[in-house]
Amino acid sequence: MYQVISDQHDYLAVKFTGKVDKEEYQEILANLTSKTETGNQVDLLVDLTELERFTMGALWEDIKFDVKNFKVIRRLAIIGDRNTIKILDPISKPFVTDEAKFFEKSDYKEAQKWVH
Repeated sequence: MYQVISDQHDYLAVKFTGKVDKEEYQEILANLTSKTETGNQVDLLVDLTELERFTMGALWEDIKFDVKNFKVIRRLAIIGDRNTIKILDPISKPFVTDEAKFFEKSDYKEAQKWVH
């Protein structure tokens, strides 16, 4: 599941919880795509602190989006625990902007300030 925390013209903040499937992930990607159709870049905050797992379908959608659209994300803040950060950091490096940072849950406010 997911919850949109903030949805503005050039900013999207999303919290993922439990299991996230392909269809849910496609909804988020459609939102991002609609924001960038005019050539704008988007600041994105992703909270993974309560995520249990992404389905393989959701992960595949993410990879396809990242390969095509990695330049549309201006700043990316990912909030998670140390294990999440250790897993995602090497996997995401080729696909994310230079303006990407990982934050722990205790640094949530700092992540919000940094990304937007």
